[in-house]
Amino acid sequence: MAPPAPAPSRLVSPELLRLLDAWSPRPAYVRDRHWNFTAINDAAREVFGYGDTDRNCLVSFTNVRYRVMHHFWAQTAPAVVAAFRADAARYPDDAEFDRIAGT
Repeated sequence: MAPPAPAPSRLVSPELLRLLDAWSPRPAYVRDRHWNFTAINDAAREVFGYGDTDRNCLVSFTNVRYRVMHHFWAQTAPAVVAAFRADAARYPDDAEFDRIAGT
């Protein structure tokens, strides 16, 4: 089960959305501390293959569609998992990290 869409209070500002759009053609996204996407520009959707159902960076990174698209997935995976674990370690009482890692 994918993490829920960000709550309205966590949505990014119009200014940040304009910045993401201006960043194109470079891929960019904004995520919260749980790695939930709060905004993704079109270049990131194309380069990383993110679709409308992608809600969390870690969950999207581990799905089969993403793994097939990216030739160096296996080499990158340990660093991505380590980064998620490092972020989770900053919030040891936050059970949301465990829930996301278990999806």
